[in-house]
Amino acid sequence: MTDTAAAAVTVQRVAYPVIGDRAVRERATGADVRGHAAGYTAGLRAAQAETDALRARLEAEHAARTAALQADTARRIAVLDAASAAMLATVAPVLADAEASVASAAMDLAEAVVGYAIRASRPVDGTTDGRAQGASGAEDTVRRALASLDRTVPVAVRLSPGDAARVADLALAVPVVADPALRDGDAVVDLPDGLLDARITTALDRARTALGVAATAAVPSGADR
Repeated sequence: MTDTAAAAVTVQRVAYPVIGDRAVRERATGADVRGHAAGYTAGLRAAQAETDALRARLEAEHAARTAALQADTARRIAVLDAASAAMLATVAPVLADAEASVASAAMDLAEAVVGYAIRASRPVDGTTDGRAQGASGAEDTVRRALASLDRTVPVAVRLSPGDAARVADLALAVPVVADPALRDGDAVVDLPDGLLDARITTALDRARTALGVAATAAVPSGADR
């Protein structure tokens, strides 16, 4: 282009119209508000989705930890149960044997005490006091045998020959019969329809049975005829 042509070109400004219509401005403002609200809602939805995903992940992790803890607790309890069962299997027989030994020793002691009491209540020195004490001990045997009975029911009381001789001069409510099968301190009451066994050995055997100790036919120490 020549200088002359360039000088002939006229440059014109472009003028943009100014929007001055109120309705147009309101529509523009509404569009801005709707755009902002839409963006805000989309942001909330995205945040809610992230929150839900985080909650689901945390709940899954918590459930997994809880299951693991429960499994570990169950395993530990099973181990403790097995250990307790093993200990009881070892200790229980020992305790049972110890209890049986204690009960047996207690019955042996009671047997010895009864024998001593019978022997002490029946002196053999032949003195007046000794005979009186022996008669008193034998009379106690009769009273013990009759304690739970109506005095009009018994037919007779059987005692050892020694005890029968000791109470021969006493006025008793029922006849006394000497029975060689009995020992001092023993008594058997004859009834119209049976008998009452008041022997010392029978009473001790009942106690042994109650304690789970094997009954014995041994004679109480010091309770010889």
